[in-house]
Amino acid sequence: MTPPQSHRPLATAAAWLLICVLATVALILTTPAWGKILWLIAAAAALRTAVQCAWRAR
Repeated sequence: MTPPQSHRPLATAAAWLLICVLATVALILTTPAWGKILWLIAAAAALRTAVQCAWRAR
């Protein structure tokens, strides 16, 4: 019999998705162009990490 899987990787992926959403909101609300670029990079990195966590949990 296999042990039950933990939901921890999915919770981690959900947390990274929340960080991605917050970075996207900051991206929209930031005025300077350099700030938008930084928030875009942060959102992309958080989304990539969330997808990797969800893929490993699968």
